[in-house]
Amino acid sequence: MPKWLSLPRAAEHMDISVDALRRLVRTGRLPQPDRSLGQRMPRWDRDALDKAMTGTPSSRDPDSALEAWLEKQNGNPNRATHSR
Repeated sequence: MPKWLSLPRAAEHMDISVDALRRLVRTGRLPQPDRSLGQRMPRWDRDALDKAMTGTPSSRDPDSALEAWLEKQNGNPNRATHSR
């Protein structure tokens, strides 16, 4: 399977519907597509989708990395507090 996936192929890779993929991207649970090829040709990085599904935080999102670390340390993400 190629590294860069179109909307239908990304949804197929995730084994979800196209609408579900759009909803998960909109809510921030899956990464935004790359639009280097233009607004009408979004492409998802297959590795980034896989990382999102396994809970591996994106290296570009330090807040999610911090939350994941705190959750691991405390065993409960709701109890984790930190100052900024």
